[in-house]
Amino acid sequence: MLKACSLNSSGYAFRFICYRFPADHPLLGGATTILTQGVQDGQRNVEVFLNWAACVEDFKPFIHQGLLSVARVARECGLNRDVFYSNPDIRDVHWPALVTRLEAEGVLLGRVASPAPVVARPPKADLVGAQRIKQIQDENEAVKTENRTLRAKLNEALAQLERQGEQAAVVKDVLNTTGRLPW
Repeated sequence: MLKACSLNSSGYAFRFICYRFPADHPLLGGATTILTQGVQDGQRNVEVFLNWAACVEDFKPFIHQGLLSVARVARECGLNRDVFYSNPDIRDVHWPALVTRLEAEGVLLGRVASPAPVVARPPKADLVGAQRIKQIQDENEAVKTENRTLRAKLNEALAQLERQGEQAAVVKDVLNTTGRLPW
């Protein structure tokens, strides 16, 4: 199990990785805790993975949906799953070699060299798009025509209102001067 420990010495924080293996693990030699750093951790992780891969005879429990499961292998090795993605030796060399070996032994299905060809869609989607564009253009023209007629009606109503305003001004003027309505 992987555990991060912080030690504070003279006000400085040091980061160590603390591995807790089973007491009978071959890398420990009887010790239960090892404090290490960086490259040593990576080398130890590679050793643990290679020892595990050499000891396992049946890989079927570690296969999920036709692929070798990183999570299951990591759990069985006693490593963190992130090690398989962050350690370049395991990620680029040892993991692909193990997968290739298992494919050659027939435990894993071989990867397909060329995937199935992609079937092209019929061009009817373009026809639907062209029809939709034509429909939108027709609707746009109808809206523009309606807009023109409404503007004309508005201008006519404004002119009529202005004429009525002039008449109202005349009536108001006559009322003020004579005191009575002209009709």
